[in-house]
Amino acid sequence: MSSWSEISEKNLFPLSKEQVDFEIALREWEYAGVLTDHFYPIESCQLCEHANLRYHFEIINRETGMTMQVGSSCIEQFGIRVYDKEGNELKGKDRQRQLDVEIKTKKEEMIYESLLALWKASDENREKVT
Repeated sequence: MSSWSEISEKNLFPLSKEQVDFEIALREWEYAGVLTDHFYPIESCQLCEHANLRYHFEIINRETGMTMQVGSSCIEQFGIRVYDKEGNELKGKDRQRQLDVEIKTKKEEMIYESLLALWKASDENREKVT
């Protein structure tokens, strides 16, 4: 059985410019600002292959343009770069706080979209939404 680090190396190197040093290859990657909510914990991390993820965070390789869908734990564990809206790199708790805010925002967007669909569905439902 391979360890999570061996699995991650196996999955990262084919998409990275660096092919020998895992730490150098990791530095090529950053969070792309794209979050996907699958509604249920049914997905796997494309980096470490951890299962039962609800959220996928897209990371992009600045050197190759390749992308991966990963869990927030991998972003933290492997030090994947995360930036704020002004382009400043976030570290430690600030990085995790930003990812948490993005999850909260995604949930709010989904609620809004559901309510808007209900409102548009019929005049009868509009009273329930307003």
